[in-house]
Amino acid sequence: MQKMKQESLAKWLKGIIIGVFICGLILCFYVLPFWGKEVIEENLELNQGFLPWMIFLWFAALPCFGVLILGWKVAGEIGRDCSFSEKNAKYLKQVELTI
Repeated sequence: MQKMKQESLAKWLKGIIIGVFICGLILCFYVLPFWGKEVIEENLELNQGFLPWMIFLWFAALPCFGVLILGWKVAGEIGRDCSFSEKNAKYLKQVELTI
């Protein structure tokens, strides 16, 4: 019975991680460029800064996606009924260092 709860929890966590990943991609590659183009239309003198700022924002998002990868690994360990393992402690330590 306990194993099934762990597997179910792991599936839920992975589903949430996938949802956050998709939202992050939409934000990075649709919403932010859309807002940036609106700002440029209002202030044409900012046109030359659009691409450098977009590159900066994309690089700033990389640690967030890295944390999602580590969260995926933690969810996998939970599904294998290894919630409190050294592996998960290592993954969570990496999350702390990433942030």
